[in-house]
Amino acid sequence: MLSDTTFKYLFKNNEYRKFFNYLIKSVTDIDISDFKLYDAELNSGEDIKHKYVVQINFNKKKHPFIGKASYVIMDELTKKEIKDFKIYDIYLENYKDIIYNGDNKEEMYLSLFTASSYEELRRIAKDEKEALKVLDELERLAINDELGAVYDNEIMQKKMISFAHNDGVEEGLKEGLKQGRKEAEITIAKNLLKDDLPIEMVSKNTGLSIEELKKLQ
Repeated sequence: MLSDTTFKYLFKNNEYRKFFNYLIKSVTDIDISDFKLYDAELNSGEDIKHKYVVQINFNKKKHPFIGKASYVIMDELTKKEIKDFKIYDIYLENYKDIIYNGDNKEEMYLSLFTASSYEELRRIAKDEKEALKVLDELERLAINDELGAVYDNEIMQKKMISFAHNDGVEEGLKEGLKQGRKEAEITIAKNLLKDDLPIEMVSKNTGLSIEELKKLQ
């Protein structure tokens, strides 16, 4: 559930709007049920006249006192609040192992983000309709080759960044990450090509050019 790839995929699909609307409204008090979704990766948004930014951080850690917090942003020079920007922090470990009991949907939805297996997800969701609909789709996505390639690439990037930080690498970090990403892209691409995925799809999901992929073939 913490994957950027699966979160974005589900969020873009109106089938799961109720789930995300309830989740976002419980955190921010903003109702998105009638919102029109603009995908920043596909739509440049020229027709958007005004932008209000809401940043929600799902932190994989526990807070000793609170589960949620919100912050306003101040202009460094004027010391005035920036009206169109707000940040919300969710400390997910504070919600771990909260199972649906018919009266705790908000806490149960957040608890889903702490699960590490499909079995754990279903144990937490129990019989809550919208959550089960999301879980069914997650299991279906697990066998989707195209989405799996994007997901694998995302996880590889996170592992490389984590490794660099944990190792205390300072000098040459950017160059090292760049080289590591390239090697990860090549490894993923080789596996996808072995599975006979179309070369255009492999290029899209790894960032490698068609020419580079033909050489790998």
